[in-house]
Amino acid sequence: MQEYGALHPPGLAELGADPSDFLVVCVKDALQALRAGHEALRCSALGYVVLEVRGAPKALDLTASQRLARTAAKSGVGLIMVRTDADPQPSAALSRWGVRALPSSRLEANAPGWPAFDITLLRHREGIAPGRWNVEWNRDELVFRTPALPGAVVPLPAHRPAAATGWRQAG
Repeated sequence: MQEYGALHPPGLAELGADPSDFLVVCVKDALQALRAGHEALRCSALGYVVLEVRGAPKALDLTASQRLARTAAKSGVGLIMVRTDADPQPSAALSRWGVRALPSSRLEANAPGWPAFDITLLRHREGIAPGRWNVEWNRDELVFRTPALPGAVVPLPAHRPAAATGWRQAG
């Protein structure tokens, strides 16, 4: 995870993860990353393996993707592959997601708001329809939630019910 920086322990803690549960392995090329990822997936004591691959290296073809998927399924270890600077290409992944950061909504006194994300399900092998969600991460409750709409809420008029009463004719 060194192409664009490193894992940030306080950020991991805000996402509900214990930074001491992470083992980071840095290698010099995609082939070594795939080998390290494959070996890590064989260790059933792990919960997840996060594998970062930049661009579209020849080593990461459909066969390599299928090999990783089979190993993950056999061990029960989840695999999250982070692809940067790459166009989508065929893979054995169960699903393909796009994630972008969004500006957060301000809290009281202009304090920084919850981290916000634009999450897109691009493809799912089990037929789940693609979709797009804007979500905020509530670090106190450790859940994603739909952000509130920006701006003030207009109150309903006090002198009549909320439902329309129909047309009236004057005169």
